[in-house]
Amino acid sequence: MSMPGRHWPAAALIAVGLLIFVGPLAVGRIGLWGDNLIQNFPLRVLVGHIIDTGHFPLWNSFDWSGTPLLAGFNAGALYPLTLLFAAMPPSLAWCLGEVFTFAVGALGLYCFLIGEGLKPWSAAAGSMVWTAGGAFSGQWVHIATVQSASWVPWALVSIQRMARASGVAELALASAIGALAAGMILLSGSPEMAVYGFIPALCYFCFALPHAANRAYMILMAVFAVAVGAMIGAVQWLPGLDFIVQSQRSQSTFAFFNSFAMPPRLTAMLFVPYLLGGYGYGATAIPYFGPLNLPEVSGYMGLLPLMAFFATLSAWWRKNSISSARVWHVVAMVGLVLAWGGDTPMGVAMYHVPGYGLLRDQSRNLLEVDLALAVLAALWLDRSSLAMVNSRWAGIPLAVAGAVAAAYAMSARGVVRWVSGLSISSVQARAAAPAVWATVALVVAFALLLGFAARRRWCIPAFMALMVVNLGLYASGQYWTHPTPTTVLRGAHEPWLTHSFRGKSRIAIYDPSLSEKTILDAVGQPDLNVLSGVYSVQGYGSIVSKRYFGATGAHAQLAYKPRALHGQIPNSLNLGWLMARPDDFSRQIKPGQRAPRHLTLTLRSHQSTWMYLGRLLTIQQLRVVISAPISAGVRLTTMKAQGRRMSSKIITVHPQQEHVVVSLPDHHRNAIGIQVTNLSDAAIDIRQATVLTRQGQRYSLDGQLMPYVRYPHWRYIKNMGRMVIFRNMQTHGWAWLQNGAGPLQSVRVSHQIQGGLVAEVHTTTPVQLVVSQSYARGWCAYIYRPSKPVLVVPATRHGVIQSYRLPAGFSRVYLRYRPPLFMWGMVTTLAGLVLLISIPVMARRQIKYTFTDRLNPAP
Repeated sequence: MSMPGRHWPAAALIAVGLLIFVGPLAVGRIGLWGDNLIQNFPLRVLVGHIIDTGHFPLWNSFDWSGTPLLAGFNAGALYPLTLLFAAMPPSLAWCLGEVFTFAVGALGLYCFLIGEGLKPWSAAAGSMVWTAGGAFSGQWVHIATVQSASWVPWALVSIQRMARASGVAELALASAIGALAAGMILLSGSPEMAVYGFIPALCYFCFALPHAANRAYMILMAVFAVAVGAMIGAVQWLPGLDFIVQSQRSQSTFAFFNSFAMPPRLTAMLFVPYLLGGYGYGATAIPYFGPLNLPEVSGYMGLLPLMAFFATLSAWWRKNSISSARVWHVVAMVGLVLAWGGDTPMGVAMYHVPGYGLLRDQSRNLLEVDLALAVLAALWLDRSSLAMVNSRWAGIPLAVAGAVAAAYAMSARGVVRWVSGLSISSVQARAAAPAVWATVALVVAFALLLGFAARRRWCIPAFMALMVVNLGLYASGQYWTHPTPTTVLRGAHEPWLTHSFRGKSRIAIYDPSLSEKTILDAVGQPDLNVLSGVYSVQGYGSIVSKRYFGATGAHAQLAYKPRALHGQIPNSLNLGWLMARPDDFSRQIKPGQRAPRHLTLTLRSHQSTWMYLGRLLTIQQLRVVISAPISAGVRLTTMKAQGRRMSSKIITVHPQQEHVVVSLPDHHRNAIGIQVTNLSDAAIDIRQATVLTRQGQRYSLDGQLMPYVRYPHWRYIKNMGRMVIFRNMQTHGWAWLQNGAGPLQSVRVSHQIQGGLVAEVHTTTPVQLVVSQSYARGWCAYIYRPSKPVLVVPATRHGVIQSYRLPAGFSRVYLRYRPPLFMWGMVTTLAGLVLLISIPVMARRQIKYTFTDRLNPAP
């Protein structure tokens, strides 16, 4: 076939990417879901803003009270596609980045398969299976993972060309492709794929090396390509390694390593997709209810790649079989075992491998499995004369899928319960029905084609048509086929919230179970708060400062250590606002239930405490269980929304009397809290507190936040939907002087996206300037004084934040952050880019000289 004929399938693949990702933008929709919406997109918008202001994207001042941006990996801050956000509207930059990522992955595998000698349409089929199905499709919710995985086929292309190179110039060009692929994988910001993507490349290299024309040169150039790739990505991984040492991942436990490993039972979903629910589209309308989350266990490629895997197993003992299939069987099996994580002896051993043991998300090794299956599918389709000979082996996955379907027909709940390992309802069991019956129909179609169409000319086109139908049914249930309205990009939808929160202090959201995700997305939960300009003490990313995490517990999404809300930590972090669920203060007691005794509060003599209800209630009766060693006087007071006391009653509690019941006047309305005051000389214990409303509802004050969010430290502001908002009345602000050694005349927080602060200080003695910014190595202060040289002072740790020693007199202070290894990484990356560019230039000159010598042979 001519070269233009080879280009048509590649052009079709690119057209599909444009249609899927750019087309919806014309009708006001965009491909943003899950982690891409709440993390990857906002961080890339932030990177674009920083670059547009003329700075390097080094610091994120919006999350975790300030955290490294480049070194945090998730933003992919210096990946070429991220730079688009500095040059064009964010929505367009995002869509073009998706198209480019899809094209890189599709064309990379297409070129590799063409290099293996396959026909263009067989190569296009393999590329389509790789990009439209399995983990590559499922992981679109994690754009950095997909961007990294899209370059793995180009690493294979590099090895393939090295093995077939006939001269130094061709070896150099092949190594340049490998160096570019390695560098892009490192810059994408996905440490897991930098390791997992190395596995198929290493396996294929070991397979290709014995067939190379010059093995020594191939090994040398492969090492050179890896070294140059590491140099290109140095600006990302050098600061990243320095931050990892300071982060909660510096010491990984086996439980953490195995936390996102795919349970072996979920391998059944490689044969029947959506067996445990889906995204609410197409094949199923019930959300996924199995272990982990659906993108992490999505590996379904359709039935044809599984048939190809078993049909080409004869490569291990038949001389006339597809010999290159052997390496892909190894890659598929190794990837599957690694995806199972610590549930296998191999996974336990990998935990002890330096570096690998720090990674989690072992289920993402499914990308290796699916890459291998896509290659095998293309090889099997291309070798039609061999495909039908092994039809008995090809029927094995059909039998497995049919067995799962038959078992489901006999006991739906039993099959789904066995695969998930969870107790399920009949409604959840029925969620798998559309996917199961679609699988049954496909099994029958493939079996008929396999049995009656052997060696016929229309067999391969029929197989490809069934493959397209299979992938289409699977894709109909994927989230990326249902774009999100662009209205989600507006940041906070509540004008009151934007006006109250922006720039004045930080906000915390407590909803670890994500029960109110809709309203929190509208408010601007981390990292969506970047879009609305709201500063947060939380964040949503893979790594956070270990000391900061230990003090606040703010790493899991929308989590915060409740105990840290009481004391000086929220004041020093300038945590001015708290959003939480009312149930985290008081929970409704259903009829027939007994009030739980989870509350334990000790009040010393003449001490009082406020207990928030988390909602406005018309209280008719209070019931408190108090344990006292002697007869004790107790005052019970109810509080209005703005902290004003309403009604108060003093009662006497005897040692033998625990239950105290107080009735309130009928006119008592809209109470937000209760104050309990110990009037005696001995300590008392409060075991239980419940209220009865005029509507007959009972609430128990035993929420997780109730003992720590108290008046007057925290003041109730309002209920918004199913969330309650409190304000901290004791914050220290963005900066202050330690020990009150002289007044801080003025502080101007610039927040130039890089977290910089400008302060003017006038004191008579040396003082300590404390800044409400999370501590990280690399912060320093430039101190300008009249008629004196500039003084550079490194940051010192002040709890979880930072401080600087200032001299007496007038000082103007400018803060700057520069990661310790950033300059080394930048220089190394520039050197790597120079080497990358020089390789094809030198190779082209070598080819030119060789061609000239052939035209003018020596006499």
